[in-house]
Amino acid sequence: MTDESHIVKLTQQAESCLDRGELAEARRLYADICRVHDNDTHAWTMFGAINGELGNIEVAQNALERAITIDSTNAEAHLVLAHVLRAKGQPGKAMDSASRAVEADAKFVDGWLFVAAMSGRIADWPRAEEACRHVIELAPDSKEGHVNLGNVLLATGRAPLAEETFRKALALGESAEAWFGLGSALGAQNRHAEAESALTTALRLDTGNTDFRNALAACLDRLGRSSESTAVRSGLGHT
Repeated sequence: MTDESHIVKLTQQAESCLDRGELAEARRLYADICRVHDNDTHAWTMFGAINGELGNIEVAQNALERAITIDSTNAEAHLVLAHVLRAKGQPGKAMDSASRAVEADAKFVDGWLFVAAMSGRIADWPRAEEACRHVIELAPDSKEGHVNLGNVLLATGRAPLAEETFRKALALGESAEAWFGLGSALGAQNRHAEAESALTTALRLDTGNTDFRNALAACLDRLGRSSESTAVRSGLGHT
């Protein structure tokens, strides 16, 4: 068996393991590929990604940096490295790596989603909005893209546009985050009765979410229903 055919066989076996959720065995197979073919950027990327999933952060980072050294345009490796760096508590470096991912592939939807989420966390709203709009342009059916954009619009004082965007997200499918966003946008417009309905739905879909519960309780307070608000805060009612 030639080296090339051996690598193809190992790759197929590794992919089958991933399909079955056998991460440790897939990791072993990709490690074998990396040893046989040290310049296989895909194998190094997968080896890094699996180690990241298994919590072996330093090994993951080293593997991904090797993949990028082999091919600096490997957008997937840049993005997986961004996730690893975020897990290490290095958000600035994570953002830099994600930015390189979308520079390498401007149509990389997952890369833009990461940039949008990270930009939102540090309140870089122009960058977050730009990333969200890239996502929606590339993937019009992305609920996550619409929810992220709605959050940006709401955070920047554009509640009516946020409401419209969250409704678009819900038209694409049920989403607790979209219902929560819609309720928040309605509340920002002093439409508290409508907000109650949306926030109740969000909490019904994710009963353990403290943010949803507190938002609904605050909405009920604004409606003058303090006893119901207390019940919601204590985990009773509206679910």
